[in-house]
Amino acid sequence: MAKPKPIMLPAGQKDLTRRALLGGLSFSTAAVAVPSFAMAENIDSSHAFAADHHPHPVLALPFVRDTTAAERALGADPRTFWSVQPSGNFGSDCTVGAGYAEAALDYMVAANAPEILSWAVFDMMRLPRMRSGVEVGFLSAFGRLALQSHAAGLSARAGGAA
Repeated sequence: MAKPKPIMLPAGQKDLTRRALLGGLSFSTAAVAVPSFAMAENIDSSHAFAADHHPHPVLALPFVRDTTAAERALGADPRTFWSVQPSGNFGSDCTVGAGYAEAALDYMVAANAPEILSWAVFDMMRLPRMRSGVEVGFLSAFGRLALQSHAAGLSARAGGAA
């Protein structure tokens, strides 16, 4: 039986947090997914933002955006996965949030990227404002999908939870 290779962190890195991993990646690489822990030793922190950079498809999601240089200077992640502007009309905002969930699910399936949901929720939790209908509609849509899947006999264990 092969002896497992220990996980080695990049020089100077003390933990495997999302911020630590994304901080050393190029913008286009960071958009796809947090690399597996086994790949953490291969992160190239010297990669500069290329002039011929093409936006990553995840930026087509209406709630995802790259942060500004000023935001990054204040410690923000290179990309935020929850950037929304509620209208103040709770019902309309719930409808918008449900639409965002649909777009997220389409992307998650197409890109095999279930982490988009957790990244969006983590960024929601950092909001300095009260939650709006956009968040309620988004999370309620995923809640409804979970209920439907469970009622249909599908489970996270059978489907391979992240």
